[in-house]
Amino acid sequence: MAGTYTEAQKRAAIKHIKEKTDDIRLRTKKGLKDRYKHAAAEYSSKIGKKISMTQFIIEAVEEKINREDLDKKITQDK
Repeated sequence: MAGTYTEAQKRAAIKHIKEKTDDIRLRTKKGLKDRYKHAAAEYSSKIGKKISMTQFIIEAVEEKINREDLDKKITQDK
């Protein structure tokens, strides 16, 4: 039975996702997904740690926010 989840585990996972995460969907031009996947793989090789395409995109956005000092503007708008 290895690899199967109980109903309680499934409910707990769904609850965690609902309470602790936001869902962001991106639509891009054809071909960009492959470009981003390749870039994430290259970056993973460079740093010696595997990261997903999603994590690569999140890190790129965070880097841009920090570089452009947008964090203060976002915080002030709240």
